[in-house]
Amino acid sequence: MNPQGPGTLADITYQLTTLAISLVILAFVFLGLLGLFYLVVLWRKEKQQHERSLDSVLLQVAVPRDNEVKIDVAEQMFASFYSIKSGGFFSFLSSPDHLSFEIVGRPQDIWWKSKFTGLIPEPISKK
Repeated sequence: MNPQGPGTLADITYQLTTLAISLVILAFVFLGLLGLFYLVVLWRKEKQQHERSLDSVLLQVAVPRDNEVKIDVAEQMFASFYSIKSGGFFSFLSSPDHLSFEIVGRPQDIWWKSKFTGLIPEPISKK
């Protein structure tokens, strides 16, 4: 057996060192690609969010003082907002829909900015 031939301790050490260095380089490349993918997803979400904000409309819900109608209409309105929720495996890639409410300082008015005008029942919706 030749002590300088293949299978010696020096040869095995060299192969293991080369493998370890290759795995470290591969891990850095993978993490770099993963970080790049994350930045692209964030940029795309921001772009979608900006485009959606330009599509919004301002709505007003005005209830008269002598209102004797049941609260069922408003309950139906708030229940229908659940339908804007989107899910799925790849839902993290897109920007979610937003709906915000702001109570204005005048009595019995609620204003909000949204593109979901179809979800508001006609008796309480006013553009």
